[in-house]
Amino acid sequence: DVSEMESKFDVVFRAMEKDVDGWATKFAKNIGRSKYDIKTYLADAQNLLVGFTDGSDEARRSSADLAQEMTSLALDIASFANTDEDVAVQRMTKAVMGESEAGKELGAVLNDLTRAEAMQRMGMKGTYEKLTQYDKMLVNLNAIQYQSKDAIGDCANSLDRYESKTRQQQAAMKDLKVTVGNGLL
Repeated sequence: DVSEMESKFDVVFRAMEKDVDGWATKFAKNIGRSKYDIKTYLADAQNLLVGFTDGSDEARRSSADLAQEMTSLALDIASFANTDEDVAVQRMTKAVMGESEAGKELGAVLNDLTRAEAMQRMGMKGTYEKLTQYDKMLVNLNAIQYQSKDAIGDCANSLDRYESKTRQQQAAMKDLKVTVGNGLL
């Protein structure tokens, strides 16, 4: 699984895989999670997001930044609400794609008003419906971030709590298994 994820990661983040890998490593260490889980979340998000861009290096970098923001926010919300991280990441992806119900499950309302407010904060003109799909995703993420202020940073802030310690142990075991498995291969 890790080998397949690494291959996907390298393809979707081509020419910037080292930078994004560095971010994933640092982020995983800072919040006590598995580097490989973080990279999986990032690769899945990037694979989806880059399809809504023109494929240029600049667009790929922008979608990589968006993948990092989505992953970070989803994990903070999961930590804050003490919910499953994989489920939170899946919900974040759906919500950013525009599914209002997934937004509600994350504790954020995605409707005409919250999207219009997000567009105003971002300096965007016009209506949500006339935006490109990629810009709609940016607006949805902004709306979720704005409504999740209390959750932002919760992974790092709760490192000494029981649930976080449990997740840290599980992450360390997963990373150890990967290291040993790679050594055996």
